[in-house]
Amino acid sequence: MKKIFLLLTLAFALNTISAQHFTILGMLDGVDYTNSELVVDNTGDDAEPMNELVCDFYIFNNTEFEMKLGLKFRTFEADECFIPYFCLENCFEPSVTELPENRRPIIAPGESREFNAHFDSYLLDENGDPVFDENFSYIPVKGSIIVEYVFYSDEFPEDNSKILIKYHNGKVAGIVSYNQKFETTIYPNPVIDVANINYQLPTDIENATLSIVSCTGSKLKETQLMQNQNMISINVSDLPSGIYFYTINNKGRIIATNKFVIK
Repeated sequence: MKKIFLLLTLAFALNTISAQHFTILGMLDGVDYTNSELVVDNTGDDAEPMNELVCDFYIFNNTEFEMKLGLKFRTFEADECFIPYFCLENCFEPSVTELPENRRPIIAPGESREFNAHFDSYLLDENGDPVFDENFSYIPVKGSIIVEYVFYSDEFPEDNSKILIKYHNGKVAGIVSYNQKFETTIYPNPVIDVANINYQLPTDIENATLSIVSCTGSKLKETQLMQNQNMISINVSDLPSGIYFYTINNKGRIIATNKFVIK
């Protein structure tokens, strides 16, 4: 899996407390992010879409005593298909939102532990497995997620150190096929009843189909695309509100994909 490490930008401090037992330091820049909000923005016009973000930190023990490090996180907001998880000496499944008691490391005075916040974002099939394009690459998903991480000790559970990470992932790039970039657009988005999708098939592609799929990869609708047309309208009024994808397929391969919302 391709990993992209970003140097985080500090947006603003929340309530900095001078006597924190733990300090959260950026691994790459050494910046103190304790009790701060950070924004990772990958939505610029030139931003490449990502299927994984890894934010690396050191958690320092500021006291004169050995401290057992506890950790819990909660997700405030998230688009579907975003999968947050963390690594602290070991990597844990996304379902683990608090470090188990028997896995909490003891940190000596002035020592630290490495902490990694992971954000996965890619299209999944009905079995929960990643969907690959023809180049065997994950298909990234556009969206946002906000997660708060809280570090604490069992001895002083109320004296905790927090970091709030807001991650905005960029546009889903057109899938490269036959050395051509195939772009599509959908409107309106969000869709209420009918989705209008603009496309222009390369001249060497025949028998392409367009599928509407759920966030888990379940195929809900499928229709044939015509080479001599450049727009198709699909009635989605029978689908519940939520996040969906449309994919354009040729000979069993995905050659373009994008995300849309049904109100």
